[in-house]
Amino acid sequence: MDGCHVTYVLRKGQTTTRTFTELSALDPNDLLPLRLDFVGEPGQRTRTVRVATRPTNYRGQTSIGGTYWFTRAGRRLPYASGLERLRLQYADLDPSTLGAATQPFALVFEYGGKKYWHLPDLFLRRRGQRKLLVDVRPRALQGDPRSRLAFQTTREVAEAAGLEYEVWGEPTAVQAYNVRFLSGFRRQPSGFEAAASGVLALALRDTLTITELEAACATPRHFVRPTLFHLMWRGELRFDLDRPLSNQTEVLPGPLAPRRVVTS
Repeated sequence: MDGCHVTYVLRKGQTTTRTFTELSALDPNDLLPLRLDFVGEPGQRTRTVRVATRPTNYRGQTSIGGTYWFTRAGRRLPYASGLERLRLQYADLDPSTLGAATQPFALVFEYGGKKYWHLPDLFLRRRGQRKLLVDVRPRALQGDPRSRLAFQTTREVAEAAGLEYEVWGEPTAVQAYNVRFLSGFRRQPSGFEAAASGVLALALRDTLTITELEAACATPRHFVRPTLFHLMWRGELRFDLDRPLSNQTEVLPGPLAPRRVVTS
């Protein structure tokens, strides 16, 4: 990894180039999203990076990008494909997530006499865990030689900098459905303040299905279900992500739930 370095842009606008060993000190919430670019006259162009708060879509593109409101970071993050958006939703659902950045920095390295640039897809700060660096790629494309080189180099850099690293592909269809569905309830719904305390009290007292919890809650039913799903999203309630969400889904206290009250 001789000559390997990273370039990033802070939210204040400063472009910085550092050795990769300083990655663990970076806060994802302080980083702006980047994209690769070229500067200079034709025939003498050099590769660089520029800030890209919105993705660039073009005719004939095989994947469509957009922006996603990431609730645990409190800002919009750009993504380049539907699979990247799904990985963002997974991170947003994870109650341990404290911060996130997409395309957070450019990793520049040399191999076989050639210079390579690679932008990891996602950088996460997590509660009680090491920061996580993620590359998102469909499983069918993960064996591409250029991708393998970028992944292996990024893994070595991450481990040397004290970060965790993963290459993420498609999840199961059930998990993807559940995460996409719940992401529609990531914003606080109408009637949440009135319904939340009752829903949490019932969930902390006993293991109930969604139907049983709705029937037992004194709050009007049309407030209960969106409140329940929002509490699942926030991590105050949990369920089995590997089973399809239904009326018979059992709801349990999540990692961010209030402590269960013990009565003597």
